[in-house]
Amino acid sequence: MTQIHVTARFRIRPGSADQAIPILTEMTSHARAEPGCIDYGYFRQTDDADAFTSIEVWASAADEAAHNGTDFLSDAVSRLRPFLDGRPHVTRYCRIA
Repeated sequence: MTQIHVTARFRIRPGSADQAIPILTEMTSHARAEPGCIDYGYFRQTDDADAFTSIEVWASAADEAAHNGTDFLSDAVSRLRPFLDGRPHVTRYCRIA
């Protein structure tokens, strides 16, 4: 199996971080307990308080797909959506070196 590394860059509407961060924290705790999750976290850009990135590492693409199909994630994203400023830009990687 090949590990999959996933980033999702997104913006939070100005003034909405205090409402969004608890949802992101909940998503992190839940994902870290899922099968195949090696690492999962959210990061806030140091020079732009409304810019965030998630960095995820999954044991396989199937594990990431299973995560994406959970009811929990669907619910959390629906609660987060009002605070997003645009759509997240998701990129998947596999390590080459």
